[in-house]
Amino acid sequence: MKTKEQYIESLRKMNFKLYMFGERVENIVDNPIVRPSMNSVAMTYELAQDPQYEDTMTAVSGLTGKKVNRFCHLHQNTDDLIKKVKMQRLLGQKTAACFQRCVGMDAVNAVDSVTYEIDQQKGKDYHKRFRKWLEYMQDNDLTVDGAMTDPKGDRSLSPSQQKDPDLFLRIVEERPDGIVVRGAKVHQTGALNSHEILIMPTIAMGEADSEKDLRSPEIGHYVGKYLQGVSGIPTEHRLRILRLIENITLGTAAVGYRTESMHGAGSPQAQRIVISRQANLGTKKELAKKIAGIPE
Repeated sequence: MKTKEQYIESLRKMNFKLYMFGERVENIVDNPIVRPSMNSVAMTYELAQDPQYEDTMTAVSGLTGKKVNRFCHLHQNTDDLIKKVKMQRLLGQKTAACFQRCVGMDAVNAVDSVTYEIDQQKGKDYHKRFRKWLEYMQDNDLTVDGAMTDPKGDRSLSPSQQKDPDLFLRIVEERPDGIVVRGAKVHQTGALNSHEILIMPTIAMGEADSEKDLRSPEIGHYVGKYLQGVSGIPTEHRLRILRLIENITLGTAAVGYRTESMHGAGSPQAQRIVISRQANLGTKKELAKKIAGIPE
């Protein structure tokens, strides 16, 4: 298993291309914005080396019989699931932050099960190939990013109906040595702290981005392309509204409540119904456009 120091040094060898606020970040590992989240991931390695947390942070691989970091482990029984929760609580207490390996851990366990079921039904060998990769991941104690969210574009349309098919990551070619995919995944902040990315399909989420990234000559066209919603509505207009919502609910214009107080109790769907009946959303949309600087 990797030590904390080995993990950090391994990221220096990765070929990341990161842009923040419209500029290329050359040294990701020591960047003051990225480093705090990286330190949280590093704690998953540090605690796994501490004898007092060994039972919680490590497990015996059902594939190789070797001791592995529990974040790389395939759950074998209820005891594994209980220790997984204890591990997450421990890391929450130690980091007070997201330690970014949970989605990858859950994704590994989900895909292992799904590939087995597909092989049983379709006569494929996906499961065998996935477990070969999983052994490699365990042996090298890799942090895996679980990539789920597609840009999606127009949420009222299916992937095949999108004006730009790249708004959903998809296979465009199958080759003897693998596949070729095209498209994008978003909301993958943890990718900067990961060694591998496990791609999965998804349904719906929201997103926003930096205006400087939108204006950047290097990546602006990617932001405009992959953060577009309904065809014909400028991406910038969409981002302005999202930034307005962010500002009102949690930004400089927000009342100083904690985030969870936005919804106290009861059914969110019931609240949606009441709001849609009483809020005069059409008028509020026009007000939001004016505040965000979107011309008529």
